Parts: sequence; C-alpha cells; structure tokens
Amino acid sequence: TGLLIEAHPRTFERLKEAPRNVKKIHAAGCAANTTMHMSNTQAGASGVAAATEVMSAEYRRKWRGRLLNDTMEVVCRELGAMVHDAGWSTVDYLSLDTQGAEEVV
Repeated sequence: TGLLIEAHPRTFERLKEAPRNVKKIHAAGCAANTTMHMSNTQAGASGVAAATEVMSAEYRRKWRGRLLNDTMEVVCRELGAMVHDAGWSTVDYLSLDTQGAEEVV
C-alpha cells in the first residue's frame, strides 16, 4: 500500500489506470491548501512539468528553451492533509519529485 500524489493532469490520468495498491491523489504538495501553476516542457513522450511559481534558478537553467508557455493551474494541498485523508497517522518512507521546487522544499 502507499500514497501516490501527482499534480500533472495527463500523468495522473495514466497513473489512475495503473494496477497499484495505492491511494492516488491528484494534487501538488504545498505548505498551504491553494493552487499553483505548472508548465510543460518539450522533453519527449514522458514529459516533464515544472512548478513555475517556485522553480529554482538551477531548474530554469536546466530546462531553458524547453519550457513551454502553456501553463496549467493545479490543486495544491498540504502533505499532512493528504496523509490524513489516506487514513494514516505516520509515514515510513517518502519519495518526493519536487518538479523544480527544491529550494522551497
């Protein structure tokens, strides 16, 4: 069992179909319940998305010229609230893809 959190709408649609015994939440993790914007990149079929409001300078340099101007608004929720909604009081292991927000995480 586990908790799978994915903000990007297209990626979340694919993950919903995955036969994994996990709770799946379509949201980004944030310090407060709000919304944020993500930008796609021209990174091939797998795609990469970036959290535009909090993207680090290093991430911007890495993807310079490949960030697309089409941004999407995504739901952003507190990690603790998502863990609580899954019915858990503790987490034994956490792996986090910050989508360019390393400096604020």
